[in-house]
Amino acid sequence: MKNNTLIVEDDEAIASLIENHLLESGIGTIKKITGKDALSVLKTNREIQSLIIDNTLPDCQGSDLIKEIKEKYPALFIILITGSENKAIKDQALKNGASYHVTKDTAIKFLSTLERLLQHGDNQETNKKLELNKRQFVKNAKNKIDLLEKWQKNILCQNYPNQQELNDLFITIHNISGSAKIFDFGLIGKKANEAEDAIYLLKNDSDYNFSKPPIYQELAKRLKSLSNQINQL
Repeated sequence: MKNNTLIVEDDEAIASLIENHLLESGIGTIKKITGKDALSVLKTNREIQSLIIDNTLPDCQGSDLIKEIKEKYPALFIILITGSENKAIKDQALKNGASYHVTKDTAIKFLSTLERLLQHGDNQETNKKLELNKRQFVKNAKNKIDLLEKWQKNILCQNYPNQQELNDLFITIHNISGSAKIFDFGLIGKKANEAEDAIYLLKNDSDYNFSKPPIYQELAKRLKSLSNQINQL
């Protein structure tokens, strides 16, 4: 079992209570009392993935320690624990980079909450990041629709793109296709692949001489279909 959770708590009884409960759940831990000790562990132990930090430590405030840790190790998952509910402390900790705040109320609720967050919290953080990345993909893809529609109009008007313009268009479609696959936008990925195939044939046609309007019209049709799919996101 890897000891990948660091407990930073100056109350030995509470630290041991957390340690024993998490151990029973298959979560290995390391205990430290001060913020300075915690930072020393992080410098040498790359297996640490999560931290449970008490807000009142002998040498610092937990929220300040969280800020310093997050600046150096932004990927770490951090839970702040406090003796009572305090909105100002909670808000500051979350602002400084904590993922969650847990109050030391009844032992059963307190420990079960910590266990649940450590087992599932990383997944929630990952999902949040994926959702943000997905939104960014949609935004970028929609920005590219203008380019796609421009080529669609040009092709339909028999104002065919030259080789460099086809290269640029191929890259645009390829980027959309690759991003779509990451987020499992199956239909968009399929349409993008179809458009890629059509452009690839044009780029590698030994008789490339703007003499095949039907191929360009088919490409325009595929681009329009792709644009419509992205617009629906």
